[in-house]
Amino acid sequence: MCLTALLVCCLVCLNISASLARVTLKSNGYEGLVIGIHEDVEESEELMTKIKEMMTKASQYLYKATNQRAFFRQINILIPKSWSRKTDYLNRRGESYDQADIRIDIADPLMGDGPYTFQFGQCGVQGEFIHFTPEFILNDDLQSYFGARERVLVHEWGHYRWGLFDEYGVDKKFYISSKGNLELIRCNLDIAWNMKTCRKDNETGLPDHSCYYWYDNVQTSSSSVMSQQYLTSIISFCDATSHNTEAPNFQNRFCNHKSTWEVMMKSEDFINNTNSPATVTSTLPTFIYLYTSKPVFCLVLDTSASMNKENRLNRLRQAVEAYIMQMQSGDKIGIVTFNSIPHIQSNLVEIRNKNSRLKLLHSLPNTAERGTVICSGIQLALKVVAQDDGDTRGDELVLMTDGKDERISMCFKAIRKSQVVIHTIALGSSADKNLEKLSTITNGKRFFASDNVQSNSVIDSFISSASQREEVKLKPIQLESTSTMLVMNDWLNGTVYVDRTVGTNTAFSISWRNQEPPNIHITNPKGITYGINDFVVDESFKTARLQLQGQREVGAWHYSVHNNNTSEDQVSITVTSHRWDPSIVPITVDVHMDGDKNSWPQPMIAYATVRQKYRPVIGAKVLAQIEDEHGSVVSLELLDNGAGSDLLKDDGIYTRYFTNFSKTGRCNLKVFVKGEEGFSKISSRRGFGSEFIPSKEKDGEWRNVSSAPTLTSTGDFSRTQSGESFMISIPPGASIDIFPPNRIIDLNANERKVGLVELTWTAPGDDADSGQASRYRLKVSTTMPELLDVSAKSIITKEDIEGNLQSPSPAGYLERVLVNISKAESLPEVMYFAMWAYDQTNLESEMSNMARVYPLSISKAEVNFTSRRERTVIVPKIDKNKFPLKIIFGIAFGCFILACILVGLVTAFVCRKSKPSTVV
Repeated sequence: MCLTALLVCCLVCLNISASLARVTLKSNGYEGLVIGIHEDVEESEELMTKIKEMMTKASQYLYKATNQRAFFRQINILIPKSWSRKTDYLNRRGESYDQADIRIDIADPLMGDGPYTFQFGQCGVQGEFIHFTPEFILNDDLQSYFGARERVLVHEWGHYRWGLFDEYGVDKKFYISSKGNLELIRCNLDIAWNMKTCRKDNETGLPDHSCYYWYDNVQTSSSSVMSQQYLTSIISFCDATSHNTEAPNFQNRFCNHKSTWEVMMKSEDFINNTNSPATVTSTLPTFIYLYTSKPVFCLVLDTSASMNKENRLNRLRQAVEAYIMQMQSGDKIGIVTFNSIPHIQSNLVEIRNKNSRLKLLHSLPNTAERGTVICSGIQLALKVVAQDDGDTRGDELVLMTDGKDERISMCFKAIRKSQVVIHTIALGSSADKNLEKLSTITNGKRFFASDNVQSNSVIDSFISSASQREEVKLKPIQLESTSTMLVMNDWLNGTVYVDRTVGTNTAFSISWRNQEPPNIHITNPKGITYGINDFVVDESFKTARLQLQGQREVGAWHYSVHNNNTSEDQVSITVTSHRWDPSIVPITVDVHMDGDKNSWPQPMIAYATVRQKYRPVIGAKVLAQIEDEHGSVVSLELLDNGAGSDLLKDDGIYTRYFTNFSKTGRCNLKVFVKGEEGFSKISSRRGFGSEFIPSKEKDGEWRNVSSAPTLTSTGDFSRTQSGESFMISIPPGASIDIFPPNRIIDLNANERKVGLVELTWTAPGDDADSGQASRYRLKVSTTMPELLDVSAKSIITKEDIEGNLQSPSPAGYLERVLVNISKAESLPEVMYFAMWAYDQTNLESEMSNMARVYPLSISKAEVNFTSRRERTVIVPKIDKNKFPLKIIFGIAFGCFILACILVGLVTAFVCRKSKPSTVV
């Protein structure tokens, strides 16, 4: 064991940058990959063995699938604190389960053991994580449902790393091609398949939802990993030569009919021939074991003269108080301040009771003076966190400064060597522009707090940095955070909801600026009111705190804060709580932008993921506020409607484009979430994942693998969450109107009656999904190549359209037009539709997703659903203006038979009457 530990330590020392950063691909080998095991998973040597086996085989399979471009060289396995520690385990360093690339957690009863990837970004954008259950990894029988684990992992890696999408049919399994063939949705048409005798859906002409299909055991095609990864012949991704552009799957819809290989080759991993094919001697990964040890913390606070501006020093003191109150029993915290000279305000103090917290608070500075030397404060803080065990690896610093320091890079080498995690808070518009590099190189978080009196961003930043801790049950859940300027006798009123997933140690914290505290009233759901006398008031910090121990009443809590001073006062309120039942996971909100800086002139996207552990919360009201360092605030309602920047409706991911760039500088993101009884619900829907081996036969029965999500009510709830800061950079003299309408991704076509097609879609905006577009352009074609050919004209004219394409609705509204296709020269088996939107300066959106219809006269035709190899749809060309000859002949033949029968009956009757009598 000692030798193993020594070897591991050497590997880490030689490759520190790889083990500290996010996943990187260097010389064809992935490094820095983190597999996180949840604290609720039982300790298991077999699980560890199976994980290593899966990753080893996946590395070899990935090397083949990428044509010798990539394999897994170095993998970190994050061991939970609930497991026993071994000698070859290293302390984690910023790695956490909540940030792991692959996460292993016990199965949700409503979601099962199916693997999936939580993927929220556009085509080509990396996802959030890959999810496996211990049962999936341990139970070999599940491979008969999903395929070999290494194949499943590489499929999910395509989702996670390269932003690829599934190429199999998810909601729909079949389609009719432009050649009139009934096809199973897949990437490569060479994949042979069969199906059981099926019923036909008379509205679409396709097999109905009860139809079962399966693939031949012997295949000749080698692609595609993103479609049927479980077939043993599959060893590659679909490229431009094998890609099926017609298939109505997610890859075509979200990636504008680009093959998975084309998208991969544009990723940072492979673009410009980076990591081109190479022969490697071994694809065997190296495994490093990281233990989730408890870190120690140190606050590194700026006390230079500039902190006297804008009430910064007092706001800092109030924020630190909120931070310390959120720390848990057993945590160890130190405090260092710096200006031109660093100073230890407090060595490490273990949080045990009220007195230990007060000891830390009383050590905070009251004055600010001199200049700013950031590195001196960091170097002293490293000595403080080393007081615990002499090792700084994985310990956390929270650095806040409003100043500049041209010498900040001088301590980068020492910081890397220390392997601490540094969360940075830039206060005001003058904070050093290189501050975020400290967070980047240490895997920490970055925040920005403005001087806006209406903002609560200083407190929010400290609370958000505290919420990065590993133990889920100890994380504070922020229910409310607001700040405002109250004139004399004015009130700050509001309502915050304590729902059934939280309620332990709920705290109401009020802060103010004047000498005298405001009047405070907090009323619980039972009508009991708490006044200022129920609060712990600290006049030196100008804060009042109501800490409600244990579980408290679920429901609406009303607060009122009254400025009873003779002058205006800046008042803020923050409400936090913790989970109250170990068996019930709280509803949480994760927020971020799609990058830490904008790529001009592309718009940015704001994301808010609302979920209860892995279950998405749908139907909530989500409002984002983006504040820049110049005091400007933009509000955006984030939507989960499957349009614009939002990929899928009702997946708990709320998004919106941000286009209102004003000036270069830092910005912060804050999101307010409200759930309402009867409207917001918890769903069992999962993310994008590997295809379930279809129509698996068991005990002589065929089973349908698709099912509708289970929904349960959330009740009323409130959440507030701040995200990391990001940078906006606008070139001098740049045009303001540079954003075209967003791409329409939910165009849908249905033939309501013979010859009349209804098109529906969500209206884009003038700038992405904001405002109102100026007009639409519709194109209708009989083949996919014609639809994609920019020179080909639409076969439908504006005279055939019922509805106004020249007056779009405001962004987010449902649009609807009717298209008369009966005037087309000839009706093909399939008709294709695409839409473009234009803004007032004639900027054009990208082409929408493709919609299609199968004309009703076509889809009513007989289709041989039971054929094996021959799947050609026999589609007679029928003139809709004439009565079908087949029906005429049928009626005529029926009448002829009926006449013959009548003639026979009459003849028999007549003959019987005319027969002579016989006398005996």
